[in-house]
Amino acid sequence: MVPDTNPKLQALQRVLLAFSIYSPHIGYCQSLNYLVGFFLLFVDSEEEAFWLLQVVVYDYLPENVYDVTMEGANIDQTVLMLMISEKMPEIWAKIAGGSSFWTCEQTDGLPPITLVTSHWFLTLFINILPVETVLRIWDCFFMEGYHIMFQVALTIIQLNEEELRHLDDPIDVFHILQSTPKRLIDCHYFMEVILCIWFQ
Repeated sequence: MVPDTNPKLQALQRVLLAFSIYSPHIGYCQSLNYLVGFFLLFVDSEEEAFWLLQVVVYDYLPENVYDVTMEGANIDQTVLMLMISEKMPEIWAKIAGGSSFWTCEQTDGLPPITLVTSHWFLTLFINILPVETVLRIWDCFFMEGYHIMFQVALTIIQLNEEELRHLDDPIDVFHILQSTPKRLIDCHYFMEVILCIWFQ
C-alpha cells in the first residue's frame, strides 16, 4: 500500500498537522511522529491521539523539549551526562575523553553520545526498546513522572557498563548503545533492575 493511501499514515499526518496548528511555537518536530504513531496503535480515534499528545507534551514533559530551541531536551542531556559522570565515572571518562564534566560542559560541549541518548528521550524510548518494555516504562511515566526517563537511560548504560569500560574506540559506544536496548526483551527483568538500582 503506497503511503498516500495508507489510512494509518494519513491519520498520523492529520494528527501531526492539527498539533502543529495548535502549537505553532513547536510546529513539527521529527520525534513527534514516533509518539503519535504509537498513540494511534492504542486509542480509538485521531482526536484521542491528539489530546494524548497534548497532555504528554504540555503536562508530563519539561518545557521547550520540542520547540525550535529544544532547550528542554538540551537540559535533559546535560543532567543525564552529569549523572553519568557522578554515578559511572569510568564510563564518563570513556565518553568524554578524560575531561571532567564541568570542563566538558563549559568548553567542549556535551559528548557526542548525546546524539544517541537525546533520541531516547525525544521518542520516550519508542523504537529504542521492545514494545512491551516501552509500555511498562510508560506506566511508570504516567504514574511516577518524567524522572523514569533518566532511570531508564542510566540503567541501559549500567547494564552495558562492563563492555563499555573495555572499549578502545569511543565510537564503539554508539554501536553498543544503539543496538543493545532492542535486545532487552524481558521487560519484567528490566523493570526489576530499575527498581533495585534507583529505588533503594
